[in-house]
Amino acid sequence: MTLAEKLACVERALRIRKQTYPGYVLRRRMTKKQANREIVLMAEIVEDYRELLDEENSRKTLKFVLETGPFHNDETQHLLSNPVNAESLLRSIAELNAGHGVEFDPRKKDDKK
Repeated sequence: MTLAEKLACVERALRIRKQTYPGYVLRRRMTKKQANREIVLMAEIVEDYRELLDEENSRKTLKFVLETGPFHNDETQHLLSNPVNAESLLRSIAELNAGHGVEFDPRKKDDKK
């Protein structure tokens, strides 16, 4: 099973819990505290899988860029040989993939978006 499939599964489980647990509480099959705890727990698992999937996608993107892009050179390979630098780059790629980037063209001196 892929991370994407696992994420979809736990997202479904979270939706089902949110739909069914209020009825369980009304029928006294579980307490409100138990229901809330189970929902929060599943929400945290969903977030964990989202982060894992983002990291996996970042690694794939990094691998592709390094193998095919203009950064396939000894200097970049040297920088990435340090685990701290590699992790920082992976985080940056994940942020870009999540849409948190700012376009910048280094050839334009006035580009300050």
